[in-house]
Amino acid sequence: VDMTELQAVGRMLQVNNTLQELSLGKNTFLGEVFREFAQSLTVNETLVRLELGYCDIPIPDLNYFFGCIQNHRTLAHLDLTCNHMTVRIGESFSKLLRHNQSLKSISVTDNCLGPQGVAVLALALEE
Repeated sequence: VDMTELQAVGRMLQVNNTLQELSLGKNTFLGEVFREFAQSLTVNETLVRLELGYCDIPIPDLNYFFGCIQNHRTLAHLDLTCNHMTVRIGESFSKLLRHNQSLKSISVTDNCLGPQGVAVLALALEE
């Protein structure tokens, strides 16, 4: 998926009322186009599963993404496998975990959260 195609997917998500699963794994998403895609999720009301594994999403873009989906009402499964997540995403990811009521499973396999990052996430899950 190139950036033009990702923009098209984002536009589709804003108006589609049937799509429940979307796998965009093993793509590289950067900057403003990824943020536009993330913003489209704020109006989507059908997506249940989103796979973004191995997409090399930069930390500032992940932080923005987490803000966009923190109030998503249907997203239950999120795959962020191997996206170079570090403890620096802790606060925005924790906020997502505290506020989102629909997420049931999240994969953060093969990231670099380390003990501090895992502790921050565990604390958010306790709240």
